[in-house]
Amino acid sequence: MRRLILLLLLVFSTAYVHASPKSIYIVLSSGDEVYYKIGNALSEQFSHSEFPIDHIKVITLNEEQFDTIKEDDLIVAIGNKAAEESYRYRFSNTIIYSFVEQNKISEIYQGNEFKDWAAITVNQPVERLISIADNLVKNKYKNKIVIVISQNNVQLKRAINAIKPLKKGQIEIVEIQPDDVVAKVVEKSLFNAAALISTDEENIWSGTNAKGLLRQAYNYQVPIVGNSKRFLKAGALISVYSSMEKISEATLQLMQQWFDDQMLTSTGIHYVPSTIDINKNIAQVLHYNMNVLQTLEVGE
Repeated sequence: MRRLILLLLLVFSTAYVHASPKSIYIVLSSGDEVYYKIGNALSEQFSHSEFPIDHIKVITLNEEQFDTIKEDDLIVAIGNKAAEESYRYRFSNTIIYSFVEQNKISEIYQGNEFKDWAAITVNQPVERLISIADNLVKNKYKNKIVIVISQNNVQLKRAINAIKPLKKGQIEIVEIQPDDVVAKVVEKSLFNAAALISTDEENIWSGTNAKGLLRQAYNYQVPIVGNSKRFLKAGALISVYSSMEKISEATLQLMQQWFDDQMLTSTGIHYVPSTIDINKNIAQVLHYNMNVLQTLEVGE
């Protein structure tokens, strides 16, 4: 009888383990509608017969809610603020950072190696934008591909310098010091430029500086290859960016990997395939053939 009781206890305890899977906490950077839209969509799309939806929690930045997370639960942090707080409270958990900027991940980990995290960034690698810009070079007299960066942006400068020689163009880095008027510094480089590439540097590509660069590029008939969809409306010829759909898809794939393998095997920073949009009006003004532009592909 004693053996029978022990056997029954073992069976029921095993069944309980299988009936109580680990939980997934989707942490939102704020209560804004866009974050809830992303979080709820991930929750609904990931839930299936093997992982019930009641084990997926969508939470905001709240210390009490972080306290409910167990050591073996998965955290999916949506946005920069959620990334910061998730690491601060639960750095020992497996964390998937999504819709996050690469600079924020570098700031969080600062070169330290932690194996149980992955990040799907909103950024596109600069070499992808350069590969598109290289296809815009029409002749050897206007063949410069201009990239404007802060003087102290060592990481971006290193990434640009590591790029292999291009087929048509020549890369020119224009460095900006803190007190520079960006448009004035860049103007002399636009005279024989084939393209101007925007970067993630907000101090250069926002506000008055961005408007000045867009105006100068238009005056010199230099196409802009933007790294965000917003540049298309502002006057860029082409935008090369990470779409919301592709970031969500990549996030779901990592969540499934964690569930299937009980761990993340694809760690570190992930870039999603590029989405390319073209401004038809700018293409017409700059005399680019839309049929040719629509065939452009990014070297992933």
